Amino acid sequence: MATKNDPQQKTGTRQRILAVASRLFAEKGYTATSVRDIAAELGIANPSLYYHFKSKSDILVELLAEPLQRVAVAAEEAKPLSGEARTRRIIHGLLEALEVHSGIAVTAFQEAEQISDTQNELVFSNQAQVVELLGEDVAEDHRHLRVTMAIAGVQGVVQEIMRESSDADAFVKQLRDRRDIITDLVIKLLH
Repeated sequence: MATKNDPQQKTGTRQRILAVASRLFAEKGYTATSVRDIAAELGIANPSLYYHFKSKSDILVELLAEPLQRVAVAAEEAKPLSGEARTRRIIHGLLEALEVHSGIAVTAFQEAEQISDTQNELVFSNQAQVVELLGEDVAEDHRHLRVTMAIAGVQGVVQEIMRESSDADAFVKQLRDRRDIITDLVIKLLH
């Protein structure tokens, strides 16, 4: 029988909080979602939620950890590759990261002022590494502009998919369905 201090129960509740928060953040936005909204959706009292997370921003920080890790892994896996294979791995990694937790990374980047300084440093560090890796195999002719356009293009497509999507699940499905098309277009732009 599970008790109040059972580690499995604590982990289960924590995971449920993260799942509900990610969906609500994706659907309503981080700023528009309150701790009360999350607790109500779970059927728990606010103090119960605060037992697991000190603040709403702590929930966001934890939700961003996995997407940031996926980008870092994709960048590491792309390092020994070159040309189109490298570009494909990086862009797939970026898009895969955006699928995690109902697209929480997109929501967070739209409301970047809500991200902690530590998380911002990780985001910018990952972004710098992605830009550098993408640029290594691009012809010298307008290299910086090509990489900038490629990244901006991916961001624009992701934003458009968000606007077209009825909810977080639809966003993730459309992003998955279009991953190869987006990647192929980036490759054409860069190579």
